[in-house]
Amino acid sequence: MPIIHAYVDLTSLMISLDDYLSFSAFVIVLSSLSGLFYVNFGIHFLCVGDVLHFLAAEIWFSILVCMIILSASAANRASLAAKEAIYSLPGRIPRYYYELEVIIRSECMRDVSLTLWKIYEIDRSLILSALGTLITYGMLLVTMGSTIKSKPQEAQ
Repeated sequence: MPIIHAYVDLTSLMISLDDYLSFSAFVIVLSSLSGLFYVNFGIHFLCVGDVLHFLAAEIWFSILVCMIILSASAANRASLAAKEAIYSLPGRIPRYYYELEVIIRSECMRDVSLTLWKIYEIDRSLILSALGTLITYGMLLVTMGSTIKSKPQEAQ
């Protein structure tokens, strides 16, 4: 029984964390990804000689994104592992099978995970998705910029 009560406490803690911090995590991740995009756009288009500041900004924004996403995805994986362990208890302790089933079905059926503003459940694949999106939009802007610059002046 202490294991089940610890799991219930864990789920209530994760629910309160998600309620209070999901919007902040969303703002941090979104602003950091925007900062990464701006820094990379600045390096390629502005051709500023001071690359050291751009590199420091790139590292800073990358650390912010990874800090939020990696820690939240680790918490989500640990929560899923705890849920699987709780669900396997009745099979491991057959003497109290029916009592454990009743307790687990009444108290441990909620799916709990940390999200970004209740929109997206955080997992490790979010890093690759975000980087892919940044690269794709960066390529689109580079292509658009090079086609606009290469057009000859028609009205002269």
